[in-house]
Amino acid sequence: MNNLRILGLDYGDKTVGVAVSDPFGWTAQGVEIIKRNSPVEYKQSLGRIEELIKEYGVEKIVLGFPKHLNGSEGARCEKTTAYKERLEKRFPKTPVVLWDERLSTVAADRYMMSAEMDHFERKSRIDKMAAVFILQGYLDSIRNSEEEADDDIIILEDDDGSETEFKITDDAVLDGVMYVFAVENGKENGQKCIFKETEDEDGDIFYELVEDEKELEKAENIFKK
Repeated sequence: MNNLRILGLDYGDKTVGVAVSDPFGWTAQGVEIIKRNSPVEYKQSLGRIEELIKEYGVEKIVLGFPKHLNGSEGARCEKTTAYKERLEKRFPKTPVVLWDERLSTVAADRYMMSAEMDHFERKSRIDKMAAVFILQGYLDSIRNSEEEADDDIIILEDDDGSETEFKITDDAVLDGVMYVFAVENGKENGQKCIFKETEDEDGDIFYELVEDEKELEKAENIFKK
């Protein structure tokens, strides 16, 4: 994430819960709750958000999108979309992402119920915690996507120590062995190779380049089908 801070918002008629990521984009921390004088008040809350963007060096905003549990969108989604448009108009250089907050809100409710605090304290903090869970859910999804992308890459080291990246584009099982077809990453007419999954003495899985001619011919045939 290149050390960029991301702001998480839980938008409501009376308040806007605020959270911010750490500089590495790993964790979300609660910041504050911005109180709104009325459902049609925007100037004050947007002004405070502008201050927070400058204070934390925010590069992106994640806005909780309050779908119903069945996935449908109601009046709150319409209001949130309208608020998103106001954010984009006020901060044209800061991308605003809508994030499904259903699971985040449930998690925040459970956390607040388990915490040792009275009803009024829970009520006063729930919006900020909801913003934390919304932002954390987004951060986790980005990190998981990056890890899955890394899983699709094989690095092949040549005899001279130079490394070439190959991206897996297909896989198939032949005689109980998993083979993967990979192309040189980032090159339109790059090298194409076939690797097979192999297990080392410790039980760890790694990819081995298929070089035996007979095995390679059999593997090539399964990817031609």
